[in-house]
Amino acid sequence: MKGRLGMPFTFRPALRVHTPMIVGLAGASKSGKTFSALRLATGMAQGGKIAMINTEGPRGHQYAGEFKYEACDLTEPFSMKRYEEAIKDTALIEPTVLIIDSMSHAHEGIGGMLDQHEKELDRTSGQDYKKRERMTWAAWVRPKADEASMINTMLQQKFHIILCFRGKEKIKIIKGQEPQDLGWRPIASDRIHFETAVTLILPPNSKGIPDLSATGSELRSPFDTMIKAVQIDEVLGKRLSEWARGGIKPPA
Repeated sequence: MKGRLGMPFTFRPALRVHTPMIVGLAGASKSGKTFSALRLATGMAQGGKIAMINTEGPRGHQYAGEFKYEACDLTEPFSMKRYEEAIKDTALIEPTVLIIDSMSHAHEGIGGMLDQHEKELDRTSGQDYKKRERMTWAAWVRPKADEASMINTMLQQKFHIILCFRGKEKIKIIKGQEPQDLGWRPIASDRIHFETAVTLILPPNSKGIPDLSATGSELRSPFDTMIKAVQIDEVLGKRLSEWARGGIKPPA
């Protein structure tokens, strides 16, 4: 059967195949993000290689005595392009799981999307605030294009990816009403957040126990039965990787 432009489109029965997972962990400082990511990665890797793109300096190596992983230290500027290049280089060592700790630097860090946007406004508009307001959408073109390219590279990889996000409390301003508390949310663009199969929220001092009420309707099947409000561990990682391979059904 040929499409309307003469190109063939082939249909065949859908087949469940191995699909690398992208999992998000978001939380405040001292919520257990890095430790939880390493436990999760250990379970997902099942003896395979774990890699980490580390933006946290020496803190990214503090668990080297408890876990085996290879780390690449990413320093400023924290542009999406540099994250994309680091992911491509990670693919060369053929890991089973990649941890990116933290993805939030690409959003609000030096050289990140917000910084790039502000510098573009400085370049085009200076201190002319009316012009800055007119140019604000145009100033997003380059940062958003780089983000789309990074996401595309991330989705093409054959390994699981765990994205660690810094978290902050957010509120929603509603005219004529009290601000609505949205709880802890990842510091990242909605586009990055959209690509995760699930993003677990770790409140302050939670010791790696996710707040499932903060995840809400995002915790869709089968993760709503697979993930519990208990400390993130290797068992959960194993379940997630086996589900990604199509090897198990979610626990009842």
